[in-house]
Amino acid sequence: MCHTVTRYIKMRWGFNMKKALVIGIVVLFIGTSAISSAIDLDIRIDDKSREMIKQTFISTMQNGNILYVGGNGEGNYTKIQDAIDNASNGDTVFVFSGIYNEKLWIRNQINLIGEDTNTTIIDGSNFSHFKGQVNILSDWVNFSCFSIKNLDFGTALYLCNVSNVNVTHNNIKAVKSYSAVNIGISSDITLFDNIIWNSKHNHGLDLGISNRQNIEKNIFTGNRDGIYSYDINDSNICNNYFFDNTQGLNLYRFHNGTITENIIENNSGYGISLERSYNNIILRNVITENLGTGISVKGSSRDNTVTDNIVKNNKNGIVISNTDKSTVTLNEIMGNSEAGISIRSPNTIVTKNNLIKNNPNADFRFSGIYNMGRLPIRGFFQGLKDSFTITFNNNFWNRNITQPVLIKGTIVSECNPAWGNDVTYKWWKFDWHPATEPYDIGI
Repeated sequence: MCHTVTRYIKMRWGFNMKKALVIGIVVLFIGTSAISSAIDLDIRIDDKSREMIKQTFISTMQNGNILYVGGNGEGNYTKIQDAIDNASNGDTVFVFSGIYNEKLWIRNQINLIGEDTNTTIIDGSNFSHFKGQVNILSDWVNFSCFSIKNLDFGTALYLCNVSNVNVTHNNIKAVKSYSAVNIGISSDITLFDNIIWNSKHNHGLDLGISNRQNIEKNIFTGNRDGIYSYDINDSNICNNYFFDNTQGLNLYRFHNGTITENIIENNSGYGISLERSYNNIILRNVITENLGTGISVKGSSRDNTVTDNIVKNNKNGIVISNTDKSTVTLNEIMGNSEAGISIRSPNTIVTKNNLIKNNPNADFRFSGIYNMGRLPIRGFFQGLKDSFTITFNNNFWNRNITQPVLIKGTIVSECNPAWGNDVTYKWWKFDWHPATEPYDIGI
C-alpha cells in the first residue's frame, strides 16, 4: 500500500503527506500576515482549496476562540468532548498529538482540528456504538487532521442532516463490517484529502439522500465499495484514488453529477458502476487492471456521457445495458480481456474511440420477448428494432482501416422457460467511417 499511495500522492498533489491545516493552525498563533506564505510552504494544492483553508483560519481568528486539548498548556482540556461542549459557534478546538479514547458528538458550529493526522488519534476501542465514533450533527463544522482507528463496532465517522461540513486530511479506518464514513440527508459536504479504508464487508463511504457533495483527492482502499451512493444529486467525485476494493464506485440513483480525473485500479469487481442514474459525465478517469468491468452504465439509466477516459486491461472495458441515450466518445479502450465496449441498450452513440486489442473490440446484444403460441421471430424483430438505434461511427479499430468495420452481435428472442426456449440470432452492425489513425485522448 505505501508504495502505491506514495506514487499517487506525488502524481496528484506533488507533495508528501504533510497537512496544510496543521501549518495553518500553527500560524494562527503568529497572525494573519503569515497565513498566505505558510500555506504555500512545501504544499502545492489547487487555488480553490488553498483559499478555503485560508479563509477558515481567518474566520476563526476574527470570530472565535481557540480551546486546547492535551499538551502541557495551563488550562488545557484533557478530553476532546469537554472542549467541544464548552465551545461556542465559530470557536476552534485544537487537539495536540495523543491517543484519545473517546466517542465524540459535535452539535455546534466549530473547527475541530488535530495537531497531526498520524499522531492525533481518536481510539474507538471498548465502545458499544450507537451511530459513529465521531458524530457530526451540526452545520458549518470543519473536522481535520485526525486518525480514527481501533473500532470494535460501528461507523468511524457519521454525518446526518447537516450542511456545509468539511472533512479534510484524516485517516479513517473502518471495522470490517461497517462503513468508514456514513453521510445521510445532507448537503454541501466536502471530503478532501482523506484516507478511507478497511471496510472489507461494507462501504468506505456510504452516501445517501444528499445533494452537492464534493469528494476530492481522497484514497479509498480495502473496502467492499470505495463509494456506495443512493439518491445523490449535483455532486462531484474528482481526483480520488480507488484501489484494492471489491468495487471502486457503486453509484445508484446518482444524478446530474461528474466523475472526473479519478484513478481506479486493481479492484476485484467493477471500476465504476452507474445504475438508475441520469445526466452524468464520466470524464478523464484512468480505469485499469480491474477484474470486472471498467465502466458499467445500466439499469434504466439515461442521458449519461462517457468521454476522455483510459479504460485498459480490465475484464470488459465499457458495458452499456438497459439504458437510454448514452454517449461513449473519445475513450482509449485497450487490452481488455473481453469486449472493449459492449452495447445492450437502444439509443447509444459510440464515436471517436480508440478500440485496440480487446477481445472483441466491440459487440452488442439486444432481445425481445415472444409468448406462448407466438413464433420466436416476433422477439427477434423487437430486438432488431432496438439495434437500429445504436451508432458506431469514426472509431479507430486497432490499425489503419479504410473499409467499413463489421461489428458482430446477437439478438435473443426470449421466452418464459415454462413455454419455450430462448432463440439466439447472429446479427451485425457497421462502423461505416472508421478513423484511419488513433485519437489523442487528452487525459
